[in-house]
Amino acid sequence: MAEGRRFWVAVTMLAVLAGVAWSTMERGSIRIGVLVVLAGFALRITLAQVARVPERAVDNKEVQEQ
Repeated sequence: MAEGRRFWVAVTMLAVLAGVAWSTMERGSIRIGVLVVLAGFALRITLAQVARVPERAVDNKEVQEQ
């Protein structure tokens, strides 16, 4: 699966999990904690995806030069 597609699948699944947590859990610190953890995972995935962008640009440039 392409990296871009994997990113969107991961972010979508985290959004679904957040929606399920929001709708099924009672108000309180536990629900907020779960949402914070899921947001942390989303941030980590997004930062990893952004960090890969320069690598792919360098790889594409090397391929074009050959």
